[in-house]
Amino acid sequence: MNNIQETKNLYLLDRNVIDLIKDLNSGKHITCNKKILMKNFLSEIDVETSSISPILSLVEGQKGRSETFLEKYSVTKKETCEINNYFKRAKTDKEYMHANILDFSKTFTESRESGWDNLEKFLVYSCKLIGGGVEKGKRQYVKEKIFACSAYNNIPKTHLAVVLSLASLYGSEAAIKVLKPSKIESVLYNVINDIYVLSRVNLIRAIALSQNMLGVNIQYITRDEGLQKVLSCIQVVSVELSENGVQQNIKYRKELFPHLTRGEYIMLLEELCS
Repeated sequence: MNNIQETKNLYLLDRNVIDLIKDLNSGKHITCNKKILMKNFLSEIDVETSSISPILSLVEGQKGRSETFLEKYSVTKKETCEINNYFKRAKTDKEYMHANILDFSKTFTESRESGWDNLEKFLVYSCKLIGGGVEKGKRQYVKEKIFACSAYNNIPKTHLAVVLSLASLYGSEAAIKVLKPSKIESVLYNVINDIYVLSRVNLIRAIALSQNMLGVNIQYITRDEGLQKVLSCIQVVSVELSENGVQQNIKYRKELFPHLTRGEYIMLLEELCS
């Protein structure tokens, strides 16, 4: 990205924001109040000290499944142009992405996070446990089943997928909106990408820190209210690069578990870390 040293805020756009930008570029009349608010926000961040990137959306793609090389190439070419055409003052990564489009398309066609297949199995199972809600007397049993399934699939208790399953069990509407347990098998790819948003953003934060970009504020911008609420309930304490990508120290706030008392919440956190 050009002149990144002049950037104060790096905004990473979700696909639903890019879709709105496409509509705005095409001249479509926007009447939805929430879309108008996002449009106003995009105007506010269109300043010289902002950098805008669709990279996380491009990694996910637009098909709701793994994409072919040509599909990844095409969406990268088109959407970086859409972003560049919309913002008049903010910097975009169009030139960088176009210069590296072959490597980017190849990498994100052939590679994805380790443990993806196990995460699919875990989510299908855990969502069947929590789908439709769980009465209070059965929550302890379901929690133990969730932990057993995570262990069987080699997924740490502290993994966001596990925590969101527990949050759904303990009454978080935001977590339920993200997991969509009643239809998980049909939306599995998109749900997993939402779960990985946090670690992907933190990877970018860790890279920025490793390059001494200490003054750059990195924000993920989405119109998904469930995902936005979930992210607001997670405190990122620290991030750093590791051999496996990113080492992240995060804390899950009480708001993510509305059915738990303060004492029960503390006990759950202790259980997650055990």
